[in-house]
Amino acid sequence: MLIFFLTLRGSPGSAAAVAATPWWCLACGPMAGADLFQNLLLFLPLGLVLGLARWRWTGSALLLLAIPIGIEVTQALLRTGRDAALGDVLANAAGGLLGWWLGAGGLTRLARWPLLAPTAVTLFLSQLTLTAFLGQPTPVGPAPWQLRLNPVSSHRPTYIGEIQEVSLGGTRLRADSLPAPASMAAAGSFGASFVWDTTGGSSLTPILRLDDARGWEIFSVDRRDRAVGMTLRTRAGALRLRNPVFRVPAGSATPGEMLSADLSFGRGEIRATISGDSSLTLVLPWGAQHGWVFINPFTPVQHSTAAWQWWTRAWLFGWGLVIAAVSWHAARRWPWMVIATVGLWLLTHLAGAGATWLDEVALALGWVLLELSRNALRRRPAAA
Repeated sequence: MLIFFLTLRGSPGSAAAVAATPWWCLACGPMAGADLFQNLLLFLPLGLVLGLARWRWTGSALLLLAIPIGIEVTQALLRTGRDAALGDVLANAAGGLLGWWLGAGGLTRLARWPLLAPTAVTLFLSQLTLTAFLGQPTPVGPAPWQLRLNPVSSHRPTYIGEIQEVSLGGTRLRADSLPAPASMAAAGSFGASFVWDTTGGSSLTPILRLDDARGWEIFSVDRRDRAVGMTLRTRAGALRLRNPVFRVPAGSATPGEMLSADLSFGRGEIRATISGDSSLTLVLPWGAQHGWVFINPFTPVQHSTAAWQWWTRAWLFGWGLVIAAVSWHAARRWPWMVIATVGLWLLTHLAGAGATWLDEVALALGWVLLELSRNALRRRPAAA
């Protein structure tokens, strides 16, 4: 039921992008990398259950191929704004078959592989290092760029407030004269000044976008009810993973008031500011521990420090569970957790936003809970 809920909901706001995507596409759109990863994970639990239930390979393969095909056909014919593509079918089926292999005995064989624990810890430390790299702002993309003010969409309200100024990395942009993309590659900030408008109510309303030649977003500003959302392409976005959206309330701004929106990436932090008669700033840590923002299928609009921190701790807690699980049969399990914990502290501090003690606790807690479960299972008396 969860699979059908996630895949068969309508999304009218995405209809225009979906219409431009051919069904035979294997890696579609500006977030193709994240979407493929999510589609792999989506059917993995179902395949795992089939493997544990001792379903045969042939029957499992047919089912794991038939369900994605049925979903994609339904999306194409009956659900507005859902992207039906061959790549989704193949990724779903591949994830399901991987799950079947794990459930049919692959998990047991993997668990006894002597290099599993060091491999998992290496992957954890590698993704921290990679996240520190991917999180850097990189407004790149093929020319010619297009600056779209008050963009018109058949599925979104049109923002009618005047936009007076747009800048990228301190360089003022004009729709009829944009700088060469190469000259902007190192820009770590953008800003915009516009007249506040609330037409459209709570519907997401684009205010402005800078797109590359493919129509993929480099940076954008939009209105989300009484708040302003901002995003700037990072290296992850350039690799077709997700870019986080940062939302700042417009406070007591009234229609017709001039507002300034600024988003900047500094070492170890992101600042998103909305200024008018009053000023509100969202300051978030930005470091190696936040890799979840690039793949999370429900990436939230980051509108509070607390939400940002707890999503990060949930990500680290999950890694703690993984490290405990893969070291289940190791002669000594605790050294791997120590290496992971020290590595988290070291790599996040090198990236500029050091892990807090609660981040470290979240990682350790996942390991401790699974370790306690392991000990409880060992103490359970055998059935008579």
